[in-house]
Amino acid sequence: MWESRSLVTVYPGSPATLAAAFQSHYANLPRNEGRFRQRFLSDLEFASDSLGQMPLSLVGAIQSNRLLAGLLGELPIQTIDGGFRFRGVDYTDSTDVLLMTYPNPRNRRMLLTLLTGNSDAAILRHLKKTERRFGRMGDYILLRDGQVIAFGFFQ
Repeated sequence: MWESRSLVTVYPGSPATLAAAFQSHYANLPRNEGRFRQRFLSDLEFASDSLGQMPLSLVGAIQSNRLLAGLLGELPIQTIDGGFRFRGVDYTDSTDVLLMTYPNPRNRRMLLTLLTGNSDAAILRHLKKTERRFGRMGDYILLRDGQVIAFGFFQ
């Protein structure tokens, strides 16, 4: 990410009301025009064949971000009835949110960050409450109702 000096954040592009909520959030972020360039695109605007071409941040509930849904078979997350399974634990609360940094399975030299969970409402609440995007500790953090319930590192 630091070599490319850029990051593309991809959020759900439909339904239109959900896309507008994410667009509004990202449009209101302060712009850092320094060394690091950020772009924000919906999953309808981002070409899925470019998944391994650049550092990416995929944002949105597991069922709403189509790029994330397409990568699930290559990530350590499984969907289950009413939620997701991560590291052998089921998360089914509507407020469960997972923040994860992982090598992009389409190009392991590229960073992939995920901000996902069981509901886009919980993800949007989390985005509105947090200002720092890259200052977190660990490779993954699980939140329930905005409180850390687990965090850790991959090998």
